Amino acid sequence: MLPLDECVGCAACRAVCPKKCITMEPDEKGFLHPFIKMENCIACHACENICQVYHPESKILPKLVLAARVKNTEILKGSSSGGIAYLLSKVVLDQGGCVYGAAFDEHLKVKHIRVDSLHNLEKLQGSKYIQSDIQNVYDSIRDDLKSKTVLFIGTPCQVAAVKKFFYGRENLITCDLICHSAPSPKVFSDHIRAIESNKKKVAKFNFRDKALGWHYNLNRIIYKDGREELHSYWNQCYKRLFLMNLIERESCYSCPYTSCSRVGDITLGDYWNIKDVTSLFDDDKGVNSVFFNTDKAIDFFGIHVKKKTVWMKTKLEDALQIHLVMPCKKKPEVDQFWAYYKKNGYKKAAYKFAGGYHKLTIRNYIKDTLEKYGLLKVILNRG
Repeated sequence: MLPLDECVGCAACRAVCPKKCITMEPDEKGFLHPFIKMENCIACHACENICQVYHPESKILPKLVLAARVKNTEILKGSSSGGIAYLLSKVVLDQGGCVYGAAFDEHLKVKHIRVDSLHNLEKLQGSKYIQSDIQNVYDSIRDDLKSKTVLFIGTPCQVAAVKKFFYGRENLITCDLICHSAPSPKVFSDHIRAIESNKKKVAKFNFRDKALGWHYNLNRIIYKDGREELHSYWNQCYKRLFLMNLIERESCYSCPYTSCSRVGDITLGDYWNIKDVTSLFDDDKGVNSVFFNTDKAIDFFGIHVKKKTVWMKTKLEDALQIHLVMPCKKKPEVDQFWAYYKKNGYKKAAYKFAGGYHKLTIRNYIKDTLEKYGLLKVILNRG
């Protein structure tokens, strides 16, 4: 069996096992790993043959690179970036197909779900900075591929797993995301509990609200009593832990997908440096970098999507970002964090490693105060 620090948690081994003797169980950090009931194993090696670590999926350089956003302003407003993922999904649904992507469930756990109607598509909107559980979608994808077009959106390791599992299926369109890393689901659950320690229950969580613009990256909490909160103290702690690379899955530190060569038919990300390329999108409303890596993807865009977007062709080098060059770096503090977290819990660990009187915390306290009195947007608009 694959060493735990190399496993990406894609669950393809569980899905392929003919004896159903593999289960996905969380480790002490909350990351899912496969465990085999050896008494039921027939040593067929199907799990090893499907494993992307043992047998890497092929990667290709993009054939076409665009900066693009959806024309529909409501879709754009509700999307973390340029709304292209939503538009791709809508086109597939309009054709009678179905879409698989990451969504929060009622307990704020992130899982991949099947969407077959526009009514449920908004569940897939927005970034989720937690590793999504995809173990239960393989059977459903298999059934859908018998008669429908399927769009699967996920991290590159998830896309690699699905492509390998359903190799050669022309009615499968895959979209990989430019990924920083996969943070711990357990840490996020503890984060929600920390927020709820004020006796207010969280109903919805938005990692990237655009209330003050695409670049601002607000975290919005919506409570069950209807109240809302932006940039809470605990949100700043979680964001710092994530960006400091302290709560990532171990395999993320050696991720083979952090390159310009991609596994999906389409690659989506934020075009962060767009202002250096063109003034066309210089309004802070969000814009995607879109890589079309296969002819199938280019045809799909040209026939079904192109007219519904504002787009321009760019060079690959103009769309570069750190996550297309190297994996997130494992810092010496990682092991210290997990040891302290295990002993003392999330609140104390978050305070020690990312809270307290960090400059970022103080800065965002000032921002919160200005926003509370309606002054922040005035200051930002004045430049």
